[in-house]
Amino acid sequence: MRKFQSLILILSLFLICFNSSSALEIFPLEDVRSGLQGVGRTVIAGTEIEDFEVEVLGLVPQGPPLGNLIMVKVGGEVMDKTGGIALGMSGTPVYIGNQLLGAIGYTYSLTDHRIGLVTPAEAMFKIYDQIPGQILDLPFGAAPVRSPLMVGGMNQRVRDFLERALASYQIQVMNGPALKKDMQSLPLEAGSMLGVQLLRGDFQVATFGTVTHVEEDGRFLAFGHPFTHRGSVDFFATGAYVHYTLPSLDVPYKIVSLGSEIGGVFQDRAAGLGGNLGIEPPSLPVRIVVE
Repeated sequence: MRKFQSLILILSLFLICFNSSSALEIFPLEDVRSGLQGVGRTVIAGTEIEDFEVEVLGLVPQGPPLGNLIMVKVGGEVMDKTGGIALGMSGTPVYIGNQLLGAIGYTYSLTDHRIGLVTPAEAMFKIYDQIPGQILDLPFGAAPVRSPLMVGGMNQRVRDFLERALASYQIQVMNGPALKKDMQSLPLEAGSMLGVQLLRGDFQVATFGTVTHVEEDGRFLAFGHPFTHRGSVDFFATGAYVHYTLPSLDVPYKIVSLGSEIGGVFQDRAAGLGGNLGIEPPSLPVRIVVE
């Protein structure tokens, strides 16, 4: 009997240790302090996820729903190549040890591109529960790592109209390359690129960012800031390929092509986007074909 009880105890301890080591933990916001060293993960070319250095500079207090943002400084060889935080890097996961601190979601244009703000993982994970959308007041001078809205097949007049029509959103309209039909479908993971498609066909309208976290059931978090901030949405999620990450005096940006649909984006909240790889929106994205 004692041997049986001992065996049960050993097995229980094994399961506890196994679960604690394999499950992703969230870094407690109350433990955030200046000087913490961490690692970020993002794609700067192709589909390969690369690591870069992150140093915590401190907390920037906010009102609900986020409570606080975390100011960080990025560095290392990867950031030397990009010139700092780039458009399309929003959602990039940042880890302290084996714990998820949050996602890079904000930066400062025309300044030091190595300084950014991280949306805490605690706030992002509430998207899984479909929290109500709220307006976010940002620190003075900070702006979301603008969602680059790629458009294709449209002339300059139409692009100018789109830019004016979308002026109230944190969106930058830019020319986008054609779909990359030969792109190999890879499993989505933290640090992967993600496309969010609104229009498909001879005309293309889409944005892209970085995946922060993926659940075993296929649900995922991305961006670390809102795209349209419309709450419940029905957008298509696609794979994405980074041709190059281009340094810039304003904000560096990724040159990206999108692949085929891999699921849907269903939540567009203050803390980021939420979707599911196993479920697509109830209807196809708008497809316009010019005969």
